[in-house]
Amino acid sequence: MNMTLLPQTFISPSAKRCIDGAKLVDGQIMSQYCNKTIEDLRTEYPDVILVNDDEASATIESLHITEPQLIEEWQFVDALNCLPPCKWTRASQYESFHISERIYGNIAAFYVRVRSRYYRVDTYATTSHEQVVNLCKSAKCNLFSCCMATGISYSNRAVEADGDYKRIAHLYFHNLELSISDPHSYLLESVKADAAKIQARKGEQYQVSSCGQTVTLGYAL
Repeated sequence: MNMTLLPQTFISPSAKRCIDGAKLVDGQIMSQYCNKTIEDLRTEYPDVILVNDDEASATIESLHITEPQLIEEWQFVDALNCLPPCKWTRASQYESFHISERIYGNIAAFYVRVRSRYYRVDTYATTSHEQVVNLCKSAKCNLFSCCMATGISYSNRAVEADGDYKRIAHLYFHNLELSISDPHSYLLESVKADAAKIQARKGEQYQVSSCGQTVTLGYAL
């Protein structure tokens, strides 16, 4: 039997992990320790791929990066008191730190306060306070929608205008037209995508209250 270790690694993007090293046995590529072919590995990891060793760790590391997510204040405080915070920065209306323990490689869990809103985002531990704050200020989770008497209102909860969230657009129930208030909002494409799903339901009943009241979408058309 001829066996040669290969500078490659089997990884599973969906599982966000390295599975095994690779070796060449009598001309066939197999996993280094469990002696399985890539077809065998796919029974457990359908998306398994083979990458160079120097790419494996960086690839898995990048898969652990997340979009900012809104959290509650108690979760922010709980994380702050869990372990000594790293890079704890408090400046005016913004605050950030990350947990000292890494999630994977150099990926850390950042906790961020932007005015009265709190976020968690998993990213590189080298990310600066300014960078992580800007990530949260431009996050998709800042999109806020609410059902009103005339339709659905979309706003950016990270920006205040006249004592309320800044309105981006309003989708009217009667004609299903989307009236845009802030054409320059980075959230506008997300608004249009959500509105399109509702517009496609023309003629259907749409629940507008927790007690079961409904309205016919596009009832004036």
